[in-house]
Amino acid sequence: MKLANLALAEMTEALTLQEERAGVKVDTTPQAIREALSAE
Repeated sequence: MKLANLALAEMTEALTLQEERAGVKVDTTPQAIREALSAE
């Protein structure tokens, strides 16, 4: 589990850096994800 937590932390940091570089904010709600997945 420690390895999974480390991987998640690394991915989160990488996404944050990419958002900062691009000047955008990637954000959504769990409800929006459920709706998008159920529409498929």
